[in-house]
Amino acid sequence: MKQNLLFFFLLIFVFLTGILSATVYFNRQKIFEKEETKVSQEKKIEESQPAPSASKEETSKKETPTVEVVSPNTSEFANWVSYQNNRFKYRLKYDPNWLKGRDCDTGDSCFFQGDISTKGWPDISIGKRYFSAIEDIDALKNHLAETYSGAEVKKVVFSRYEIPAVYLSSGRSPQSYAHEEYYFFHKGEILAITLNDSDNSTAQKIYHYFLSNFELLND
Repeated sequence: MKQNLLFFFLLIFVFLTGILSATVYFNRQKIFEKEETKVSQEKKIEESQPAPSASKEETSKKETPTVEVVSPNTSEFANWVSYQNNRFKYRLKYDPNWLKGRDCDTGDSCFFQGDISTKGWPDISIGKRYFSAIEDIDALKNHLAETYSGAEVKKVVFSRYEIPAVYLSSGRSPQSYAHEEYYFFHKGEILAITLNDSDNSTAQKIYHYFLSNFELLND
């Protein structure tokens, strides 16, 4: 009788142990499935989100191309001489055979002109521009784009001294030559370089050299 009772209790113990083991196993499976579903959902969310956009600085660099820089040691321009404007604090190089404006040191603008009896170039001028309530490159770019709706307007960097500027280009017309302008800030002023007959291939070479050696002074 005792043996039968002991065997009965042993069967009950084995049965309960089996139920407990099965319960633990299935609960672990449910937890694992939940974790797997959570990871899968998080992965889908990550994949559906757009890639992080470039920083403002990186975007600005991509949108700001550098104008071609010509070596200052180019033999073709070996005879060019330096001119320094102490009013607006800039330095440049130009061909000594060109005509230089008389008011460069005192006036609001300065020009350099080659023999234009038969051609429209070279013709370079640098002068002050009068715009109110414009304090940075972006505002300047927007103002020029609105004012000259038919022109190409974009931010650029020119000179081997990396001067940030707004580039404005107008095509040739029956009334005027094609020309390019580079607007930039310096010592609280807005200055602009204007290059005439800019779609002429020879003029472009001269102008690139001029722009490469244009320098802003800090003293």
